[in-house]
Amino acid sequence: MHTWLDSAAADPTWLTVFGGIAVLGGFATAVMLVRQMTPRVRIDRSRVARRT
Repeated sequence: MHTWLDSAAADPTWLTVFGGIAVLGGFATAVMLVRQMTPRVRIDRSRVARRT
């Protein structure tokens, strides 16, 4: 049985589209991981100094 996926696998246009989606997904994942690592609120050094 011949499906659309068989022809899509050999078509360079679909390979480009799927590759572009994969690259965008990888980039979005990297951005989200970096955003999670950085603190949301800046540390107020003068406030910390008053505490100790």
